[in-house]
Amino acid sequence: MNLSKELQIGKAGEHLVCCDLISQGISAFLADAGLPYDVLVDKGDGIKRVQVKTSTHKSDYGKSKNVYRFSLRSAKGANRSIKASKVDYMAFVFLDKRIVQYIPVNLITADNGDLKQCIDFKEEGKTKYVIGNFSKI
Repeated sequence: MNLSKELQIGKAGEHLVCCDLISQGISAFLADAGLPYDVLVDKGDGIKRVQVKTSTHKSDYGKSKNVYRFSLRSAKGANRSIKASKVDYMAFVFLDKRIVQYIPVNLITADNGDLKQCIDFKEEGKTKYVIGNFSKI
């Protein structure tokens, strides 16, 4: 079986999220393909749905320098926006660092109910999204 590099990176991110959560004592398992979320979490207060986005390295994007960029678009369908009503958390995986950051979707939802189009993380500095500034699930 020959899987695309992007699919392999995405799967690695999903497995790292499960590993991270399980190592914290939280029940987590991969969701079936085709669902709007990748991982399901049970902390005892109900099931939480987690969408995973993975980045492999920092890059420069126009004025944004030395950032990890995460597109918050679905890979499937004509309407590629991720609806906040379909997931509870976003997990951002920095694969080269083996770090996972979790953000509740209500903190990254636009007025129309879709998640923001993209988020850039930095390791430090004056920016809204800094690696290490977000709590766990």
